[in-house]
Amino acid sequence: MDIYKKYNIKVDRNYKRSSKHRFYFYLRKLFFTTLGFFLKTIFKVSNKTPNKEIIILGRGKSTNYFFKEHKKFKKINDIFLVNFSSKDFPKNYINVFKDKIIFLFINFVEPIPSIKILRNLIISRVFLGRCASMANTHYGKRKSFKSNILYERFSYLPDSLLKYWWLNNNGLICICYAANLGSIKKIHLFGFNFYHDDYIKNSIKTEVEFSDPKHEKELKDAKLKLKKHFILLVKSFPKVNFYIYLNKNIFPTKPKNLFVKILNH
Repeated sequence: MDIYKKYNIKVDRNYKRSSKHRFYFYLRKLFFTTLGFFLKTIFKVSNKTPNKEIIILGRGKSTNYFFKEHKKFKKINDIFLVNFSSKDFPKNYINVFKDKIIFLFINFVEPIPSIKILRNLIISRVFLGRCASMANTHYGKRKSFKSNILYERFSYLPDSLLKYWWLNNNGLICICYAANLGSIKKIHLFGFNFYHDDYIKNSIKTEVEFSDPKHEKELKDAKLKLKKHFILLVKSFPKVNFYIYLNKNIFPTKPKNLFVKILNH
């Protein structure tokens, strides 16, 4: 049986690009790969796999609490950053991420921190939020290639995550990837407010005003669906304990392995 039909995933495997587009994307790939080749000596990298306890930072407002109180979590060495670009890093990011192993989890646009920031981090992997078998489909074929600055660290996700593709959200897929590894037992989640609160530095309205005015409403309308999918995700991994840090409790009922931590500012 076709694996995409099995999991009800819609992809276009007959996707073809015009010669103009192919040349443009080739130039982008060549540029960022060449840049990455010449810059690789300035980047600090690690081949360590994540330990049993990790932190995942989304771009929601509660991530600011981690930036402020990061010393409380100094024993946790592995941190996943979801869709982070330069503007999401605090001024003291060098202290916040000192000696931490960083896993960048990026969406299709491939947001990537600046070279200045990257050279002050220890990078393990850069994961694109698409499975390996999607690489030659319209849904998964790369166009940006920004992350080729760290091209030796880049990777698609394993196809074992296809059965969870109903999550339909890059942050949730990142959580799923970590939980699915099997070795991780505790996951601390910051910045996963599910659009009940603002972003790290901007309001939802400000964040989307330069893209699509309708997007703000779409995000707010997605609240209930995202929360429902998150709960189903947590239930899918009963041997993993999830600790979510929020400014207010948005889960009136929850699984036994989900612990809600209300922040005191």
